[in-house]
Amino acid sequence: QTQSFVHDGLSPLRVEYAYITGSITTPTVAAQSSNWITSVTRNATGDYTINIRTGLFSGQPVVVLTPREGLTANRLAVTASLSAVSNVTIRYFMRLIDDNGGSTTTVTDTDSDCHVLVFGPRG
Repeated sequence: QTQSFVHDGLSPLRVEYAYITGSITTPTVAAQSSNWITSVTRNATGDYTINIRTGLFSGQPVVVLTPREGLTANRLAVTASLSAVSNVTIRYFMRLIDDNGGSTTTVTDTDSDCHVLVFGPRG
């Protein structure tokens, strides 16, 4: 049996999506499901804040982050982790795990694109 989610605008659950480009100077919203993001700020290397339009969520939403980074031979992973979430802001960090050709493993802040899925109580 196939299940699907139909968004009729009346559901108590709001679901939003965005694709954020992690530019070195100015991140941009390359795509979003609706006009739910007012701005994205790069606070420092790999440190971003997404500002959510007021009134969209009545409480703290759940956030799922998926980094999109082209990995090379020595790059093991790029991770995305949440720092703070409220009904009006999402702050997250991007980090690169690198094995440096097998000699040592380092973790450094990095700028990277990211898929963002947010769902929570409709405002």
